[in-house]
Amino acid sequence: MNVKRSWGVVMAMALVVAVASGACAQGRRGGPPPAEALFGRFDANKDGALTQNEVPPPMWARLRAAAANGDDAVTIAEYRAASGR
Repeated sequence: MNVKRSWGVVMAMALVVAVASGACAQGRRGGPPPAEALFGRFDANKDGALTQNEVPPPMWARLRAAAANGDDAVTIAEYRAASGR
């Protein structure tokens, strides 16, 4: 993974944590939210992938860096690989 892409993944995960602050309010701290929580909240069509149309624009701007195959959709597997969750 190149430095630019790594930086994008790091920023995406930081934004995911900020957007999913409800998890922190429930006592869970540190790192990005589990894939099930994130995808359960934002995967509108329940296809197992997040796209630009399903997440807020600032979140997508960083999250799409996790789309390993460049298809502009982030699958649960890609999210887990990028976030370690």
